[in-house]
Amino acid sequence: MEMNYSKYEQIIERISKNIELYEKLQLYNNQYSLFLANGDVLNIKFKNNNISHLLGVKTEYLKQSNKFKPNMNSYDSLKYFIENGYVFKKLVDDRLLNYQSMFSKYVEVKNQAFEVNSKIRTDDMLYVVKYDGEKTYQAEEISDKCDYYIVRKIYDKYFVLGIIKNENIYLPVSSRMYEDDESYYNFMKRIARKQEITYPYLMTIKNMEQSYSQNFFTNIENKEKSLDRTIRAAQAFDATAAVAKDYLYSLNRNKNDKGSFDTNIGVLRLLNDNIKNGNVLDTDSIISVLGNFDLSDDVKDLIDLCNNLICGTNSVGATNSYSEIAHENKTMKQELMELRNEVAKLKEENDSLKDTNSEYGEQLKIYDEAYEKVAMLRKK
Repeated sequence: MEMNYSKYEQIIERISKNIELYEKLQLYNNQYSLFLANGDVLNIKFKNNNISHLLGVKTEYLKQSNKFKPNMNSYDSLKYFIENGYVFKKLVDDRLLNYQSMFSKYVEVKNQAFEVNSKIRTDDMLYVVKYDGEKTYQAEEISDKCDYYIVRKIYDKYFVLGIIKNENIYLPVSSRMYEDDESYYNFMKRIARKQEITYPYLMTIKNMEQSYSQNFFTNIENKEKSLDRTIRAAQAFDATAAVAKDYLYSLNRNKNDKGSFDTNIGVLRLLNDNIKNGNVLDTDSIISVLGNFDLSDDVKDLIDLCNNLICGTNSVGATNSYSEIAHENKTMKQELMELRNEVAKLKEENDSLKDTNSEYGEQLKIYDEAYEKVAMLRKK
């Protein structure tokens, strides 16, 4: 990125607006809790000491100027730098500092992304990638390795917020934006391969300073869309679609029956394993876990949806989808069984008629012998 005083002023103004947004909304007092379909709960909180990195400002380099108070933290250093941009411009003129070293080479993208990523919401969230470096060996080194990547899409742009765990909360440490499918796809190939991909079914926001608390639930229709996106992303990046925990919760939240609860666990585990392996789940194969319980309509619908997506067909309005073919096959099996039963009954009746006919035959033979004897006696 070519840097001159005009570009420097533009960047300073952009960063200043983001700091103003951050403080006006009191984002540092917000705690976001994302309840994921794989069973994880992410308690996310922005911390002041991560903001300079998220905005692409290298405060450690700036401190070489000796313009900061001793022991000034990174956030106060950031604010001092932005409020006194002319001072650091003079240092550049005196060749004591240079513009390029003050900022990340992605500083403009980071600031565009921060405007979106600092306000976490679920209605535009595609999915969440859970990253575990031990699951794969990457040919290309990943900068800003995170525990989770929250992926959102607004219009044609992709926004990614990377978070890492620090004690009991997750801190945002990476903020990215991708303006085209190719660059986004290349990023996902690096961080999603062999990993878990899931989605949030509930988000809560709490701000204790403002006594504010709100819950955001995902309805059934959007949940199906989230499942669709998650499975397709898992297939595209050789990852695992981790979704069963959400459906387990959804199906059992109003049930107190322990047997039914255990049954749903067994079914959903089988379904989750099949999703991982990209295999369809034959409903007949789960009879062993049903016991005395019937398979609920919700689970049947979920199995059909997953099977259709794995086979590359849409669950809504699809023609010749896996579930339709499976249903037709089941119907044909039932009809074949009924026909076999009819054939068995006809065979039974035929065997009975044969026995009756055999008895008649024995009787006729006796009558014939009697007639022969009578005829011989008359001749005498």
